[in-house]
Amino acid sequence: MKSLIALISIASAAFAYATTLDGACCAGEGKVAKAAAKKEACCKSTEAKKVAKKGAGCCNEQGQMAKFKVFAGGKYFFFGCAGSADKGRTDLMAKHLDVSAVQAVKGKVRM
Repeated sequence: MKSLIALISIASAAFAYATTLDGACCAGEGKVAKAAAKKEACCKSTEAKKVAKKGAGCCNEQGQMAKFKVFAGGKYFFFGCAGSADKGRTDLMAKHLDVSAVQAVKGKVRM
């Protein structure tokens, strides 16, 4: 009987903790849909000129020459500027990959 009461109190405490994080138990589903619908902006975007990530005018545009690289998860990730390489490195670290420092590309590599 004591174990049942303890189990119920632990479950209610866990539910209370989960609702304080997101405001509701399953509120995270709406956040995922909003993030997918929102286009990411390039680091060159300004208030006057919006540039989509990997779009025309972006430093990470497809076909452009890579200037920086990061080794993570057994392969290289290439970037067009130091700012996007730093952001990409922190994103890869968030995925719990073993990530190298940002390195300059010495050869000719297209993204």
